[in-house]
Amino acid sequence: MGQGLSSLSALGRPRGLQARAMLFTAVVMAVTTVLTAAIVLFGVNRENERQQLTLARENTYHLAMRSAEAISRGRAEVIGYAISGLSQRNDVRALAVRDANGVTIAQDGADARDNAAMDRLARRVMSEREASFERGDGLLAVAVPIEHDGQFVGVALRVWESGAYRFDVVQTLAPFLFIVLLLTISAMLVAAHLVRRAMSPLTELTRFAEQVAERGQPAQISIQSGDEFETLANAFNDMTTRLEASMRQIEEIAFVDPATRLSRSRSFLARS
Repeated sequence: MGQGLSSLSALGRPRGLQARAMLFTAVVMAVTTVLTAAIVLFGVNRENERQQLTLARENTYHLAMRSAEAISRGRAEVIGYAISGLSQRNDVRALAVRDANGVTIAQDGADARDNAAMDRLARRVMSEREASFERGDGLLAVAVPIEHDGQFVGVALRVWESGAYRFDVVQTLAPFLFIVLLLTISAMLVAAHLVRRAMSPLTELTRFAEQVAERGQPAQISIQSGDEFETLANAFNDMTTRLEASMRQIEEIAFVDPATRLSRSRSFLARS
């Protein structure tokens, strides 16, 4: 009983070419899925960074616009009030407004790293008169020129934590990635079934050849797949039919006297 069950289970397991085809299909689909997920994550992360920088620049331009009028009127206390209100966000590390000569008019927060980044950005903006930014070392710093009536009057600077205005890419895409994983597993199962079904004629042909080797002439094999497997099965049938005819002819030559058409044993007795 146990031996019979083991034989059945062995027949059910993919072997040889069938197993390699199923393994190759599974590997290709798995690699394709991993690459697709990696490309999606990379693209979303890049878009996340771009969106973060866009929002950071817009907020810094807003600070510059509010500061331009106050600088032109020499009302530094207004800038100080604005900076105090804007620095209440937890992800804001530092805010500062400097005049055209780089002298600080108002500032809130900032440690040594923040001050170093703001100094570099302020010099760059005063030189190029264009917005600039730095990202790295756990922070995002943005600086934009402050202009009033077309004249450069100062620099607005903001420093954020590196995660400000960003969303968790993996957590956000988790439902999508889970669906992709389920679809991949389903596709692998379907592909394995199709591969096994496509290779089943080859299994039958192998079994047929083994029967020919063990018992001589088995019943003819019938495969109706409409492809090369069916052609090969028909060729097997023709081969075994001709082989059987050749064996009968050999037996006839060996055991039947061609002159008398009697068996060779009877012909020997008649002559004696």
